[in-house]
Amino acid sequence: MIIFGMATCIDKMSVFINLLGSVCGTLLSYTIPFIICYLEDIHMPLHKSFINWTILVITSTFAGIGTYSSLVALVNNINENV
Repeated sequence: MIIFGMATCIDKMSVFINLLGSVCGTLLSYTIPFIICYLEDIHMPLHKSFINWTILVITSTFAGIGTYSSLVALVNNINENV
């Protein structure tokens, strides 16, 4: 119902889809596997742990940038309609 409500308020559905893709894509592709990897292998070697943390930091940065730009586009779209 929340998604339906947002979709009816937004003229350009692509702006809303960009926001969903930015958040959900990052979670499904990088964050959730990172968490599962640590839950499965608690005694991970240091070099493997360092690589995993590096990937998480880089992808979180890009996810933040993507989410921010999508939110700005969404707010601009809503303000144009008012």
